[in-house]
Amino acid sequence: MRCCPTIVFLVMLITSLGFNAEKPVQSAPATAKCPVPSDEDWTSQEKFVWERVCVGEIADFNKEAAYGGNLDPRKLGTLPEDRILRQAFLETILLGERHRSVIARLGVRIFGARFPELIDLQNATLQDELWLDGCLLERGADLSWLKSTQPIAIHGSRVGDTLTMYSLQVDSNVFLDDSEFEDVTLVGATIGHTLDMSGSKVSGKLDLDSLRVGVHLLMRNAEFDEIVLENAQIGGQLDFTGSTFHGDVTLNGAHIDSAIQFASAQWSDDAILSLRNARADVIPNLSDPWPNKLDLDGLTYRNLDRLTSRSSGIRNDFNSWFDKLLQYSRQPYEQLATVLQTQGEIGSATAVRYSARDRERERREATDPVRLWLRLLDLVVGYGYYPQNTFRWAAGFVVLGALVLRIFGEGPKNGMPFGFAYSFDMLLPLVRLREKHYSIDLAGPARYYFYIHKIMGWVLASFFIAGLSGLTQ
Repeated sequence: MRCCPTIVFLVMLITSLGFNAEKPVQSAPATAKCPVPSDEDWTSQEKFVWERVCVGEIADFNKEAAYGGNLDPRKLGTLPEDRILRQAFLETILLGERHRSVIARLGVRIFGARFPELIDLQNATLQDELWLDGCLLERGADLSWLKSTQPIAIHGSRVGDTLTMYSLQVDSNVFLDDSEFEDVTLVGATIGHTLDMSGSKVSGKLDLDSLRVGVHLLMRNAEFDEIVLENAQIGGQLDFTGSTFHGDVTLNGAHIDSAIQFASAQWSDDAILSLRNARADVIPNLSDPWPNKLDLDGLTYRNLDRLTSRSSGIRNDFNSWFDKLLQYSRQPYEQLATVLQTQGEIGSATAVRYSARDRERERREATDPVRLWLRLLDLVVGYGYYPQNTFRWAAGFVVLGALVLRIFGEGPKNGMPFGFAYSFDMLLPLVRLREKHYSIDLAGPARYYFYIHKIMGWVLASFFIAGLSGLTQ
């Protein structure tokens, strides 16, 4: 029995040294003590998160060697099991009064966690910021009808299923940047300040129908398949700069109070940008990378980005721009012409309107009589935009009349060696330059030619007056 004191001593020594063969490696403790202790049924990683969130620190698995260091779910496709957080735990600290009442002002910031379950926060009301940075959301998240006065962020993360934010209401910012998503829906959502999806990739459908954003919608250097932004209202800029589009982008009925931008964007050959009945303050310059297929019917805007005074350059740009239209409509031409005219580009504005009538004549639906009539308007008065063309026709008929007089001998016979004055007087209706011209009785073919000559004078005068009055435009 003498061995008993020795054994007892060894046991006490081992216990005092904290030795436990089954105990996992512990991460560094939080620098402050949380007034609400962790629940007993929480996992060690959930306790780790709570001990830091409670005292206003970031719960960052990536900075803890015990959890594997810095791991990126976008590259790895997954994260270790010892980073798993349960839906029930997240719901408890965000919505449970006992826990959320002691969360520090920085809110809930979790970096590098794995959520194997659907994050379900439908109809929740958050009073703290929620940041999920570098996390893996295997089954997505449902934040439908969620309300918050604080920012929400899913940054640098991978969302393996649908992210649903139907009718979300956030008074501040929402960050969905530098992340990978499948389908994302923010239908009917209201965001008080900025929605930032810069650097993200959405492989499925991004549905932003009827979205309301108080300031900017930033989608720079991102990659998208299909985007629906119908009837959206953006209080600032809609910025697609540097992004890649594999599918259609639909902004029908959208209102953008500032500029639409997509400098350096890349579009697939089949992608359609539809801006039917949309409104923006500024649209991209016509030389920017617009997609090959456009629907601009009803689009209104105040200005073009980086509009220069190089009329020839503008004309080349708008011709290639209108070549992209899926179907002819007069409105896009008139809208651009109005903007150019407001900016002092009168010549370019006229050229745009002229081009509209050219396209109208060339469209498939036009009947042969319509094409013939438009062709005649083009030749004589440039559809009314260039009525001075009639002067060239008049000069041609004056020369032709003088040649007829000389060829058939009626000019020299009647004391008109050249005949230009007579030809001009007979062409010009309602004006008599010389009374003697009207007493000359021509004979032979010259007589019959000048019947036509006088008729053409009336025709040219009629076209000229109609062109000046705008009747042929």
